Amino acid sequence: MSVLEFVQVLVSIILALGIAELLRGWADFLRAESTRPSALLFALGCWLVLQHIQFWWIGWRFRDVTTWVFPELLLYVTGPILLFLAARLLFPQVVEGVDLGAYYARHGPKVWSLVALFFVVAILVNTLLLDAPLFSSGPMTQAGLILVSLVARRTTGPWIHTTAIALLILQLSWRTTLDVVGAG
Repeated sequence: MSVLEFVQVLVSIILALGIAELLRGWADFLRAESTRPSALLFALGCWLVLQHIQFWWIGWRFRDVTTWVFPELLLYVTGPILLFLAARLLFPQVVEGVDLGAYYARHGPKVWSLVALFFVVAILVNTLLLDAPLFSSGPMTQAGLILVSLVARRTTGPWIHTTAIALLILQLSWRTTLDVVGAG
């Protein structure tokens, strides 16, 4: 087993738990008979699923890393842990009879804080583990998304949240496109 495979096993377990949480929330919603939906909650959930998968996908960038020290491992797994926590908080434990829009209004700031922290960790992973220059496009875009996440955390306007989620999805789409064409 290579070092990358060893590390990715732990990362994959954490990411799988996060995806399972999101799928559970959606399944509970579909099963519920008197739950009021929230487009913002579902859109953020879509981004979270895609971000979980994207994080797993970018693990391949570590294929040339032959040695890991424990602090590097801790930094690397912090991203999936934050994604899992955001996924866990996105849906209520019991969905039946819940107004998901009101739930999102109460718990959204916690989720957005975790998203902001995720991007802080992403910058650290890119610059410290992958040797990306701090002022390159990846870390600078992530810094912008930290700001977007913090604005969404502090505001209640649906259009701000819609814009923030759209920017997250746009960045993820752009990042994925760069990976596909080999420029990432």
